[in-house]
Amino acid sequence: MVAGLITLVVCGGYEVFLRARGHRPSLNDDAGLWVSTRATIRPDDHAEVVAIGSSRVQLGLHLDSFAKAFGRKPVQLAVDGSSCVPTLRDLANDPHFCGTVLMDVTPWAFFNGVLSTDGTAAEYVRTYHHDSPASAVERRLRAVVQQTLSIDLPGARPGAENVLAWMRARSFPQPQYWEIGPDRSKSADY
Repeated sequence: MVAGLITLVVCGGYEVFLRARGHRPSLNDDAGLWVSTRATIRPDDHAEVVAIGSSRVQLGLHLDSFAKAFGRKPVQLAVDGSSCVPTLRDLANDPHFCGTVLMDVTPWAFFNGVLSTDGTAAEYVRTYHHDSPASAVERRLRAVVQQTLSIDLPGARPGAENVLAWMRARSFPQPQYWEIGPDRSKSADY
């Protein structure tokens, strides 16, 4: 009980410290969040809209404004710094997807075939196809923690790698300038 209480006090104090420095809870834009979002695509729905591409689509497409204008919120599957080809191929091969794809094309990645089988988007697609029900439950629990606590932000986690980086830089990390929503929408304040 004492160890639990000490852990709670230390973690709570660190959370207060992070919040005082301007850090806000945000979901981690990782394979788990992408897989959860990909799973929300409604099968055999001709009105489904999916946004794919890179960070330009994730930052440049405001999902709520799109929904106001067109009556439906798109499913955000864009992947920062990645080609849209693996996601486009996955949707094209899905016999139950019959909606519309909004696609951001980065010419060097799309037309040269670069990153079509490698890269982050390809990894996310592979993770989606090898997903398990236990992983889905774990993802939901992690999302609750990430939406509630700043302590789980990648740059603020008190792990050995981060602590060494803070010591080398002789400063604590600044708050990240972006925030990821549960629908994978990304807002940024540069």
